[in-house]
Amino acid sequence: MNRRTAIPLTAALLLLVGGATPAMAGRDPLVLPPAEQALRDSLDGPSGIYVGHPLVGSWLVDPQPDDPGNPLAIDTFAADGTIRHAGGAAGAGAWVPTGERSAHMTLIWVEANEDGGWGTVTIKGTIEVSQDGLTWSGGEQTIEFSDGMAETFGTPLGEFGPMPQASARRITVELMNPSGPMPGPSSA
Repeated sequence: MNRRTAIPLTAALLLLVGGATPAMAGRDPLVLPPAEQALRDSLDGPSGIYVGHPLVGSWLVDPQPDDPGNPLAIDTFAADGTIRHAGGAAGAGAWVPTGERSAHMTLIWVEANEDGGWGTVTIKGTIEVSQDGLTWSGGEQTIEFSDGMAETFGTPLGEFGPMPQASARRITVELMNPSGPMPGPSSA
């Protein structure tokens, strides 16, 4: 069983499919670095459309599960191979499947540095989605600070790792079940 037929029901329920249509299946609208294009081609032909992959969707991410004080983030993995990140800073990235439930990802966000300038923080890593598709955990992950951020974070320039393993749970539709009207002053 290949990736396109492994999870047809899940794919039908996903809200964020990146605008993918069956007509797009034969072409890749993205211009990719040769190494990433070769990896995509080896997995699924040149389409780059990952509708059936269980990583597609929105996730509540805990970047450091062993630290209860760290802020959570929301990451959305779209079927076109892009990532949207909302957390301490907004960011974006790209991902590519490496197996039926696994992927490589790169996530970048921009932050202000101590001097009033700007710099980037880059996270690179692997992700493994659970068998039930409701959680994922990060495998090997590294972090890289740009020239404008290394001093702010007190690190030298370069890529460092491994980082603590992130974990996430899928954001699903929840039905409303109010226990009564909103408390507070009456609007009447």
